[in-house]
Amino acid sequence: MWVFCEVWNHDAQEVADLLDVLVPLPSGSWSAVKRDQGNVVVSRFPILQSWLISSTYRLTGVLLDLGTDYTTDLLVIACHWRCC
Repeated sequence: MWVFCEVWNHDAQEVADLLDVLVPLPSGSWSAVKRDQGNVVVSRFPILQSWLISSTYRLTGVLLDLGTDYTTDLLVIACHWRCC
């Protein structure tokens, strides 16, 4: 799982497609979501849900399904604070 900040001019699918080329997974493709202006969360695990927590501070929450190897899912908070 990666969180990319300051991805202003590309959508989530473009980032996932680029990772499919640069860092291909053994099976399947990358899942990605972009709910605020600049953060993209990319994961090899399926994305169950995502939320825009705050557009002012570019906060996005993403719930990942870790599969049967884990007893719980993973909540990721992508945060990019504004400057100055």
